[in-house]
Amino acid sequence: MLVDQMNGSHNDISDALELAKDLYCGDDSNLKKLWPKTWKETEKLLKENGYKEPRELYVCLDNSHYSQWDVMDDPNATCRFCGNKGAIKYYYLGLPDKIKRWFSDPVMCDKMLGHWKEKEHWISGIGANFTLKELWDGGRFNELSYFWDPQKEWMLPCKCSFCNSIFSADEIRQSPEVNGLFCLLCDECGTRQMHCPKYAHGNPCNLALIGHWDGWSPFGVRGKNCCGMSDECFSFLNECLKRFYHIYICCFLENINSSSESVGENRR
Repeated sequence: MLVDQMNGSHNDISDALELAKDLYCGDDSNLKKLWPKTWKETEKLLKENGYKEPRELYVCLDNSHYSQWDVMDDPNATCRFCGNKGAIKYYYLGLPDKIKRWFSDPVMCDKMLGHWKEKEHWISGIGANFTLKELWDGGRFNELSYFWDPQKEWMLPCKCSFCNSIFSADEIRQSPEVNGLFCLLCDECGTRQMHCPKYAHGNPCNLALIGHWDGWSPFGVRGKNCCGMSDECFSFLNECLKRFYHIYICCFLENINSSSESVGENRR
């Protein structure tokens, strides 16, 4: 089994790529010839296809700092909390480059406007549409209709000027107001700041994503796990959401050695 070969070495990504090749390429020998064999080849291929900065990172989740974590971009760098090297490899592609690719494809743009083709189901912003066939037939989508409705204006969130924590629009509105400025108090760092609110109008092209974080044991051995975060476009028709090639894996962690004493069921 592949898991028996994966012990945190530099060959881990090569083994994972080999498994992915078998799963994706099937019997297509021509496609297999083009498949990358190392992280360097993978990085080169991604950059050639519009990903500016795919990254191989190293994560430390050592038990000596159970509620804290660190991420390093150098395999020889050490954790700021325990001084150990990152034991978990973390591959990150990010969203901006992928979103640019989505919007550069006319076919993909048409799919991302699935919600707008059925706007009468949700644009009123009241209740659920009881056909209950698409995501926007639910009441929660209707509550967020202002995000896509060009007739609606809404307040933008903002960042703390000191620690970059986010103030939601509701938090801004609930703060004391003086001459059109809101006095914000950051719960994270305690910084008090004045903020002039900014507003935006809804737009059918606004993009909302469904984020999903999941872990699995692909190699058949308990305690040897992988996990990743995937994103799908919130405005796809169901027939598009069901297709695996519309799921974007934006980050991937390989070879996590989990147990109830270490990473644990509820660790992160």
